[in-house]
Amino acid sequence: MTKPKFIPEYTVADYRLWDGDWELWNGIPVAMSPSPNFRHQRVSLKIAATLDNQLVVKPCAGGCVAVYEIDWQVDQTTVVRPDVMVLCEEPVGDFVESPPTLIAEILSPSTRKKDLTAKRELYATEGVKYYLIFDPDDNSAQFFQVEEETYRLIPNSIELRLDDDCVVYLKVDDIFG
Repeated sequence: MTKPKFIPEYTVADYRLWDGDWELWNGIPVAMSPSPNFRHQRVSLKIAATLDNQLVVKPCAGGCVAVYEIDWQVDQTTVVRPDVMVLCEEPVGDFVESPPTLIAEILSPSTRKKDLTAKRELYATEGVKYYLIFDPDDNSAQFFQVEEETYRLIPNSIELRLDDDCVVYLKVDDIFG
């Protein structure tokens, strides 16, 4: 006889009451990994600073900004915390509630599988225009652009057009150099 399984489903209202670092994926709590290691943090900071500097020097009409480790509330049952995002829409409230224009994730042993599969699929489905994956283990990166809810690989040292009048430039060598 098969035992019935009970999998509780949580909402953002529940999530907001939890202690510690969590993400919420389709109503299922997912514990965040321990604090990233030194190399991961340096790469995250370099990406955020590179994007932020360009957006400050040449602001976009849409007001695009780079942010670091902030929650994105996808819907009432899903909250994720990407490493770096570019928002071209001012957040309302405590969470980012609209899809970011760009997300960068830095791979680590504890996040690699999620970043390459579940998060990639989620970001594409939600219309995140650019998904950048950086691997500090071998100083490599993969850049993707969404097309019809799926990502296609694009050159990883190019200009990224955030909106009609806003372009940022990222070179993998600059991030890992």
